[in-house]
Amino acid sequence: AQRRLLALNLERARTLPGGRGRYVVVNAAAQRLDMYQGGQLVDSMKVVVGKPKYPTPMMAAMIRFASLNPYWFVPPDLAAERIAPNVLKQGLKYLDRQGYEVVDDFVDNPRIVDPSIIDWQAVADGRRIVLIRQKPGKYNAMGRMKFMFPNEQGIYLHDTPEKELLSEASRLVSGGCVRLEDAPR
Repeated sequence: AQRRLLALNLERARTLPGGRGRYVVVNAAAQRLDMYQGGQLVDSMKVVVGKPKYPTPMMAAMIRFASLNPYWFVPPDLAAERIAPNVLKQGLKYLDRQGYEVVDDFVDNPRIVDPSIIDWQAVADGRRIVLIRQKPGKYNAMGRMKFMFPNEQGIYLHDTPEKELLSEASRLVSGGCVRLEDAPR
C-alpha cells in the first residue's frame, strides 16, 4: 500500500509545472495559491477550496484568459442543493434578488425560461435538472473575475464576494473551484 501511495504521489509531482516559466500552484490541503516566476516564489495568497463532498481536483492546465464581470453558470447539482431550496422557502423573488436566471442552455445568448413553470421541488429532490446562470453583480459567486483554463471538471480560479470565508482557519467550503483572496493580484 505504501509503494502504491508513493508511486501515486510521484506521478502527481511529475505533472506539476516546473522550470523557469510563470505559473501558479494551488495547494488545496494548505488552502493557498503560490505564484512562481523564473522558478522563484514571487507571491502567495489564501484560497477557498472544495469541501470534502466536492473536493478541488488535482490537475494541470494552462490559464488562457481572464473574464471580467462573468456570468456564473450554476452546475445542476449545486442548483438542486443551494438554489432550489431557497426558491421553495422564499419564492421566485429569491432568484431576482440574487441575480439568477433560468436558461435553456449554457451558451452565450440563451433563451431565458420563465421560472414559474419549473417544478422547484423536483429540482431540490434531484428529479429534474434546471440550468441557471447568475448575472454579473455584487452577489455573483464568481466575483468580479474568473481565470479560464479549460478542463473537464469545470474548475476555475475566481474572485469571491464572500471575503469573510478567507479569514477562516479552514477554508474547505467551495463546490470545487478555487476562490482567490485577491484575484486582481
